[in-house]
Amino acid sequence: MVDEGAVNPPGRIETPYGDAAADLSLDLLASGAAWLRPDEIVVAASGEHAETPEAAPLSARALDALADHYGARLAEAGMAPGETILLAGAPLPRNLALIVGALRAGLHVALAAPDLDAGEIAHAATACAAQALAGPARFAGAPLLDALLASAAQAPGVRLVAAFGEDASGVVGLDARLETDGPAAAAQANGVIITFANSDGRLVAEPHAQAEIIRAAQYFVALAQISAGQTLFSTLSPTSLAGLISGPLAALLAAARLVWHAPFSAAAFLRDLDLAAPAHLIVPAAIGADLAAADVLTRARIASLTLAGAKAGRPQHFGDALENSPIVVIYQGEERGFCIETIDLPGERATEASEPERQSNAGRAA
Repeated sequence: MVDEGAVNPPGRIETPYGDAAADLSLDLLASGAAWLRPDEIVVAASGEHAETPEAAPLSARALDALADHYGARLAEAGMAPGETILLAGAPLPRNLALIVGALRAGLHVALAAPDLDAGEIAHAATACAAQALAGPARFAGAPLLDALLASAAQAPGVRLVAAFGEDASGVVGLDARLETDGPAAAAQANGVIITFANSDGRLVAEPHAQAEIIRAAQYFVALAQISAGQTLFSTLSPTSLAGLISGPLAALLAAARLVWHAPFSAAAFLRDLDLAAPAHLIVPAAIGADLAAADVLTRARIASLTLAGAKAGRPQHFGDALENSPIVVIYQGEERGFCIETIDLPGERATEASEPERQSNAGRAA
């Protein structure tokens, strides 16, 4: 859960929604975007497989409509409010619609990384007591549906498998026409979002209230100085708390555009980053130094840099490459869990901020 006092450090953080975060949900963010900016692209894909149907960009209107459709299909298939669905969280535009749609159907949504094998997906489904598995039939040219079906056979509580895409045969096809009229009406779209952590070699389910992670996303938007109409260029899957907060939630809150790049391809990464420039770049901390060494991180390309991962992965020796550009780190803290903070390191940026500075700039989620 998010520690509210830590997410909002001393002195009020002004965000687009102020103190109204307690009343917000992904459902409301998506429907609000459809109302306020219906034809603007909310989420798009980047990479060698960006031209596939599953990776087609979604406007705010299309995202909202597809979320309605997916939620209705899940309800038709027998999923009831309060049950849990585990999604293979590939960074695809339609997966964002599936997350929102499942929440609209009153479900709890668990997010599993797309690179898990069948046994690992089954363990995740068991850890969160999921009744259903869902995701794209294919991702990055590889079949994912086979892994979902094999996982369902190993997870006793799973009774339903659903998929979107052209190859979704033998399961509940999410793109199929509705058998009933109109979208499913859930009592409340306030299900929790579940991510997973590795504890002593096993997956542990971690539930997060939507309002709490939206509050953390508001803080992230403020730190990264994201404005309406700008582009977030992320290589992080929405299966992690860092990827979810810094990607789709930040984009919806700031009226920005999210571009997901996956799987990583150096040539496509540079090409699409240049097309999006100046962009708010979100990458694993482990590759931050490599990007700096390759002169990728220039002021012309980067509006802000976000590094996700271990605190030890903080950037070193950036020199003047990102002068005046915010640098945000998102990592798992040892004492208080999930942390969001800025780095303000002059010159070579080679020394860490002092402990008081880190404390005053930190946003943490337990």
